[in-house]
This record gives sequence, structure tokens and C-alpha cells, in this order.
Amino acid sequence: MKKKNIQKLEKLAELQNQIIRITRKIYKRDIQLFKEIFALLLKIVDTAKTKWGGNREDKFLDSYLILTNKIISDLQGCYLLWERGLYGTAFAIVAVMLRSQRMLAALHFKPSLAERYLNEERNDFFLDKNFQKIFSERNLQKIIDAQFGENGRTDLEKSLHGSAWGSRKYYGKIYRDEKGLKSAELTFAPFFEPEKSAGIIKIIQASCLDIVGIYLEKYQRDKNVITYEEEYKRLLRETTGCSQIKP
Repeated sequence: MKKKNIQKLEKLAELQNQIIRITRKIYKRDIQLFKEIFALLLKIVDTAKTKWGGNREDKFLDSYLILTNKIISDLQGCYLLWERGLYGTAFAIVAVMLRSQRMLAALHFKPSLAERYLNEERNDFFLDKNFQKIFSERNLQKIIDAQFGENGRTDLEKSLHGSAWGSRKYYGKIYRDEKGLKSAELTFAPFFEPEKSAGIIKIIQASCLDIVGIYLEKYQRDKNVITYEEEYKRLLRETTGCSQIKP
């Protein structure tokens, strides 16, 4: 490799290290909170694996383990990108993760779908129109909205394709011009931006708690689950700032 290219890589590595130091200093408490929530999720997964024990009769539990395996990987990848200032790719992973979370929530609220979910064949999503309809993002969202009411939609999905607007917003560094209007600077390198940084860490905290919450609600009568409820509520209070959540 040419010396010039090596120097460029060294500068890039130093830039990322600077962003990591800044991020860890500013978001010290948020990072600690995320690590506590993530540790609780791992405890829940261990409990779920013990409960499962190779028995595939509980279709939802089987589905939960499949999806949390994916979500845990997404959470870790998103965190590593976030602290290095690679926000666009981190947001793209968030969008993918929220799809998995949507699927999990829909299976929780409509357990009858779990068996069909587990029995998916390789080409079902492409060739089986009924399967496409049942597990479309729109239908999954309808199932969730039926429980909580309709929520405002986000434009995170635009981070997944070549949308000009989405590419500017999620991959560009946002600043305000002379008129006070938001604009995006194309940096072609990692950068630190408080708005994006704060948004991502809050999203992954909340997503992690949601996955824990789904399991606790589904298996709330299990003795092993009861032991985690107090810790879950404490983390929920600290994350949301809502003191009305009772211990």
C-alpha cells in the first residue's frame, strides 16, 4: 500500500478515535444506561433459552429467540457505528431493527401468526401472496396500532435506499445556514453531530427495553420473570424520566 494511502487511513482512524472520546464524554450516563438495559436483555434471553429447552411447542417463544438473536446483533452494530460518528449507517441498522421489533410485537399481540411465521419457506415472501399480505410492514403496523392507536410515522426507511432527501438527512452533517435554515454538509468522512448522536442512543435504549418488556408481559406469571420486573421498571423510569412508573 502506498505511503499516501496509509496516511489517509491513519488520519481516518484518528478522526474516529476523537469522535469516540467526545461521544463517551458527552453521553457517559446514556452509555451506562444502555449497557444496563442491554445486560438485562441478555438475562431475559438466557431465561428464554432455559424455558425453551429445545421444545418447539411454544411458537411465540421460538419466534422470540429467532428475532432477539437478530436484534442483539443489530444493537451491537448500531452502537459501534454510533460512537464512531457513522450515523447514516447506524440509522439504517435502526430501521432494520425496528422492522424486527415490529414483527415481534405483532406476533405477541396476534399469537396465531407465529406458526405461519416459523414455517416460512425460502420463497414464500416472493411467491406466496397471502404470506406477503399477512407479514407486510403495513399489516404488522395495523396489528400494533389496534393495541396502541396510530402513531406518527417516521422517515427512517429513507436511510435504506438512495433517496436524496434521506441521504442528506441521515448521512450528511446538519447545520444551519445564514437564514437559520437546516442544511446538510456532505463530509465524506465520520463526524460528530449532537442531534443525530442523541437521537440514536435514545432509540437503541428504548428498543432494547421494548424487547425486554414484550417478554415480561408475555410470561409475566413465570417466577423467573417476576425477579426482573423491578429492574425493568427502574430502567424504564430512568430512560423516560417518568417518575409515575411504580416500582
